[in-house]
Amino acid sequence: VLLSNGTILIFMTIIVIIGIIYCYCRESLSYYADERSPELEVIIFMKNAQNEVEGIVRDYYKKEVKPRELWIVDCGSRDQTTQILQRLSRQFLELRLLFLSDMPFAICVQEALKLINAPALLLIDGTNLRCKDVLELTNLLHAKKNVAIGLKSYEK
Repeated sequence: VLLSNGTILIFMTIIVIIGIIYCYCRESLSYYADERSPELEVIIFMKNAQNEVEGIVRDYYKKEVKPRELWIVDCGSRDQTTQILQRLSRQFLELRLLFLSDMPFAICVQEALKLINAPALLLIDGTNLRCKDVLELTNLLHAKKNVAIGLKSYEK
């Protein structure tokens, strides 16, 4: 069966139109795909929390949905918190530790922000929290007054 030149031209025109529509849709959908929210890094600041730290870390990693890493910043503990954290870091490879000297909480936060490179941070003052409290705080729907959520500024 021979096709006329007009039929071939119509067929090729339809193919070109479908290709243009496909490229347009793909481009417009990729624009929205790039607007995903940034990955959230959870940072828990602790001091002298030997009775709670292991439960907090284990419960955090039991969750199905979790950020890439969990940062624990020790703000100068004098109990067994440091040793427990070091042991847990060998068990949970995503656990990141930062040990600071005994300093006020605000300065601990500033020091941690200098070293942690993430676009979005969830900062938790874990000095007076129980395991259950920290797990509730990592769920953004249950944010409380001792949680600060925001985008990290890249201005130097």
